[in-house]
Amino acid sequence: MNKTSYNPLKTFPMCRVFYIWSMRAISEAALRSVAAVNVILKKRRGRFREGERAIVLNHLQNVLVMAAGLSRYFWPVRQQHEDRGLSLRIQFKVADDSPLRVRNVRNEIEHFDEKLDLYFSRPVVGVIIPQYVGPYRETDGIPGHYFRAYYTDRGIFEVLGNQFPMVPLVDEIGRLDALLQRCH
Repeated sequence: MNKTSYNPLKTFPMCRVFYIWSMRAISEAALRSVAAVNVILKKRRGRFREGERAIVLNHLQNVLVMAAGLSRYFWPVRQQHEDRGLSLRIQFKVADDSPLRVRNVRNEIEHFDEKLDLYFSRPVVGVIIPQYVGPYRETDGIPGHYFRAYYTDRGIFEVLGNQFPMVPLVDEIGRLDALLQRCH
């Protein structure tokens, strides 16, 4: 799309406040999850109580879900909504190299049930680790498969063999949240 032909009044109506409120609800939910993870990680320092690993991983997966939700506002799937996406990208200075645009984050979350089917349709050799939170570990030659993991020393969340750097994603969500609060 050519930015010179772009007309924000045509494509982004005066009721933009509803877009802002909607995106802010998403960014706030993501940042609440980040805060919850930070509390647990600082408090426990690797010694987790029963269920806390699952809580950390659930919150991190929620951040990915929220990131996918924000991504759809800026890069809509259907072409007829592209003007709105462009308008929001311009207003909030969201670059094309934003971590929110990474398609595998959206696809992994939006099609998680299908990814799970495919993952378990192939033979799995080695050790399956359902939940892991801690520093990255080498597997000593034995194939390791993490259903969900968070590598605290690398800031990487892994689900079904796909790794997602969380720090750039959280930074971008935080930046957007600050802008959305000012618009609010």
